[in-house]
Amino acid sequence: MAVATTRNGERFSGIVRNEDNFSVQLQTADGAFHFLSRSDLKRLEYQSKPAMPTNYGEKLDRKELDDLVNYIVSVGRKAKPDAASEDQDLREEDFQ
Repeated sequence: MAVATTRNGERFSGIVRNEDNFSVQLQTADGAFHFLSRSDLKRLEYQSKPAMPTNYGEKLDRKELDDLVNYIVSVGRKAKPDAASEDQDLREEDFQ
């Protein structure tokens, strides 16, 4: 996480997705990418706190935590629908 302040006063807070000696690419919470030239920046501050909470056990009860994990697993399965079947096919071929 970082906060970038441009010379004209604009502030962008987000995840650093790419950076080099000349530019920084931030992705803000709304999903937008911002390409910022270092020469246009007044300040770039890296944040030490994580983007996600670290105390889920204190904030969520057991049912809510189970629901969260189930949701994350289901999204992962939808993102790669053929990956599981491809892995299975490879394993079966290895044993034939």
